[in-house]
Amino acid sequence: MTSMTGRIAIAAVMTLGAMAAGAAVAAAGRDGGGTAAGPLACSIGESRSGGQIILAPSVRAARATDGSYSLRVSGGGGGNSSTIRQGGDFSLPPGGTAALGTVSLSGGNATYAVTLDITAGAASARCTATIGG
Repeated sequence: MTSMTGRIAIAAVMTLGAMAAGAAVAAAGRDGGGTAAGPLACSIGESRSGGQIILAPSVRAARATDGSYSLRVSGGGGGNSSTIRQGGDFSLPPGGTAALGTVSLSGGNATYAVTLDITAGAASARCTATIGG
């Protein structure tokens, strides 16, 4: 039989766990459209340097895994436009993270739509972001 104090402690732990999971998902969304889809998670990092927007897509996996990615970037500004597609394979150790290259874009008033698709076996994840503006 569980005491009332034990039940309250269990409920508090479950509530804190749910809050932490929600905070992690919210933080991933602020980091350029991150998502956790089962054993895979992706993110699209963004930084600025010398008038350029630098995108840094990455993938994380709880277990060792091999997979592939596809990155699509489209948009622009000031009469210019860009469409970039790149992809490739990755291999991760357990709990590993891999950078999937970088993309440099014109900054200023340019706006870009970015989609990162990750596939590893039957698992997949998608990150999307609107960058710039």
